[in-house]
Amino acid sequence: MYRLIIVSIFFVMLSFQTFGQGKSANVSVKWGPEIEVSKKAWFKRIVGFDGTGVYATQGEKKGLTIFNQGVNLERYSNRLILSKSVELDLKSEKKKRQLEFIIQLDGRMYVFSSYMDQKIKRNFLFVQPVNKRTLVLEGELKKIAEIDYEGNTKYNAGYFNYKLGRDSTKLLIYYDLPYDKGESEKFGFHVFDEKFDQIWEKKVVLPYKEEFFSIEDYEVDGNGNVHVLGLIWPEKREKETDVSLRNSLDRRHQILSYSNMGNELIEYPIDLDGKFLTEMQIAINDEQDVICGGLYSTEGTRNIEGSYFVKIDGKTKEIESREFKAFGIDFITQDLSDRKVSKAKRKSSKGKSVDLLEYVLDDLVLRKDGGAVLIGEQYSLDKISSSDARGFSSTINRYEFNDIIVVSMSPNGEIEWMEKVAKRQVTRHSSKSSSYALSIVNDKLHFFFNENPKNLAAKKEGKFYFFRPESSVLVLVTLDKEGKQTKEALFAAEDVGVVILPSSCRQIAENKMLLVGFKEQNIRLAKITFNK
Repeated sequence: MYRLIIVSIFFVMLSFQTFGQGKSANVSVKWGPEIEVSKKAWFKRIVGFDGTGVYATQGEKKGLTIFNQGVNLERYSNRLILSKSVELDLKSEKKKRQLEFIIQLDGRMYVFSSYMDQKIKRNFLFVQPVNKRTLVLEGELKKIAEIDYEGNTKYNAGYFNYKLGRDSTKLLIYYDLPYDKGESEKFGFHVFDEKFDQIWEKKVVLPYKEEFFSIEDYEVDGNGNVHVLGLIWPEKREKETDVSLRNSLDRRHQILSYSNMGNELIEYPIDLDGKFLTEMQIAINDEQDVICGGLYSTEGTRNIEGSYFVKIDGKTKEIESREFKAFGIDFITQDLSDRKVSKAKRKSSKGKSVDLLEYVLDDLVLRKDGGAVLIGEQYSLDKISSSDARGFSSTINRYEFNDIIVVSMSPNGEIEWMEKVAKRQVTRHSSKSSSYALSIVNDKLHFFFNENPKNLAAKKEGKFYFFRPESSVLVLVTLDKEGKQTKEALFAAEDVGVVILPSSCRQIAENKMLLVGFKEQNIRLAKITFNK
């Protein structure tokens, strides 16, 4: 037995060393071994990290349906070897709670779980710390919020979510409150400090019917103020489809800021000289200013013509600056074929609009110098239906994740530069290997995504090839503070035995990124260290 253990350790170390050498001059890559998982299990997400390793959750199907699941909390060592896996015990007094989320705060990890009591029509949220050595819940199970859904079914009992402040000293728990069709939109806030002591809480009823108001995002600042980004829909479009509403020229963005322990409300309707704002993100800087960034169109479609930034002063509560800038024809035609470039320029010369198609905003990143960077990605989902000779129909999803756009704002609110990162990703059934992972190091943006190796060679007439996950290469595209772009290949999927899943990857230190790879029933982790 002893000899077997020594041999096993030898092969683990050999695997780690064999794949541990990256070829890049800018980053080093260290691989852990392949880890086999059950056919009923799947990697969920990275939930924490410290000097001893990385913590993640893994789901496991327990019954015949996806609704009967267990969740394991796992620790991976600094060598990226699975060192411990424990199923979270969410039972107390014979009552099974539902895992909501796990947060790492001030070096500790906390599990948030909920329990719906259908007899008294209450949905409760609890928090409990985790022992990082044993991965077992310990200490007090503390109730921190509850939803009263009296008069409603469990399917309209509200749901919990959270947002952590920029400096991690404030935690916002928010939730929709149950409503009937035609009623005003209702939701609740609980704001806590880093010890989970409640600072304030409030139930809010908006002067908008729920059919005509949707919440896009929440933020909490260092003073405990809550900022809500919402969309107001016109009543005359009530009978329209969701797609029509999204593209309605009459809808508008609105920011609702709750300050003074939630007792003071300021509403900011965001309007830019008649521009149709298709997308928006908000962030709170260190001075508690609200920064808004987004995309606009003049035609009320998903096609976008430019970008904008709005800055709201945190002290005066006034709009301090607003700036919008159209995408130039050179930016729009970047990385297109010569034929498409000529067609777009002819259209532009005739005074016709030349737009970008179907971009969705992912993030608004605040820089250390007071500036900001807006990041979006071209995305579409098509449902393709077909019927066989027997008349049986089926539907598959076709996911398309293409170019990334980056827009930089200076500290005084001016748009400095715009850049486009070219990529083409089309998959069916699953989108896990598509899109990108982002790491930010010293104001440099590092994008990781799977790429067709043919696109690494010199492009002929701007042609790009779509990728196949199993034969892809992982590339790193870096944008510096001035928008200068560099691109390099790190490794091929077939060489490392797994395909990287961008949505599961996470930055775990100021200069380190953790990559998660998966193939069949094998998981493999890699640690990226940025050399400069």
